[in-house]
Amino acid sequence: MDLATGIRKALDEASSYFATTPLGWTEWTREVHFRVGKLAESYADSRGIACGHPNQNSKGRKRVCVRIAGALKPAIDGAFLYDQCWLIYYDSKVEQENGYATELCLAMESEWLKDEDEIYKDFLKLIISRASFKLMVAQANSQSQADRIVQICQLGLDHFQGLDNSEYMLSLFAERGVRHFRKTGSYLREI
Repeated sequence: MDLATGIRKALDEASSYFATTPLGWTEWTREVHFRVGKLAESYADSRGIACGHPNQNSKGRKRVCVRIAGALKPAIDGAFLYDQCWLIYYDSKVEQENGYATELCLAMESEWLKDEDEIYKDFLKLIISRASFKLMVAQANSQSQADRIVQICQLGLDHFQGLDNSEYMLSLFAERGVRHFRKTGSYLREI
C-alpha cells in the first residue's frame, strides 16, 4: 500500500464532505483523524502484520496500533506524543519479549487555528520524530497563506537537511479544497 496515495484520497474525500457539511474545528479534527486512522488496517495487511489490540498469535508476530488524541475511533488508545501515531508492537508468547514497540510508522499532527506559528511548531515535532512517514494536516485562510505555510515548513526541513530520510506529506485545507505537498528529495512539492 502506498500510504501517501491512501492519505491523499482520504483527505480529498474529507474535503468534499466538508464542502457539503459545514463543521466546527472539533468535528473536522475527528473526521480527518478517523479517515487517516482507517488506513492502518490496509497498511498492516500490506506489511503482512496484524492491526489493533494485542494478540500473542498476531499475523507476522507484529501489529500496528493506532493512537489518536482523545482516543477517537478507530484508535485503540489515546494520544502518544502526536495527535495521531501508528506504532508497531512485537507480539510474542514469551512474556519478556511481548509488547515492545519496534517502529513508529506514522506520526501525524493537525492544526486548525490557521496560525502559521502554531502550524510550524507542530511541523517541528514531526521533523524531530523518528517516524518513517510524517503527516501534517492544517487549515489556511487563503491560498496565499497556504503558500507561506509551505515556505515555513520547507525552511524547517532545510535546517534539518541530511538528518532525516523520512517521507513527509503536508496537506492544507484552504478555500478551494485541500492541497497536498510531498517531500521529494529535499523539497516539498505539490502533488
